Amino acid sequence: HGVADGVRGVFSQLGQAVNDLLALPVRAFFSMFSIKG
Repeated sequence: HGVADGVRGVFSQLGQAVNDLLALPVRAFFSMFSIKG
């Protein structure tokens, strides 16, 4: 039971890291776009 909770926590942390990594280029793209506009 504790192992499943640990795995779930690791996956949620991984998902958060992936979301942050995916958000970086999107944020950079939008900031560049707004600067040009």
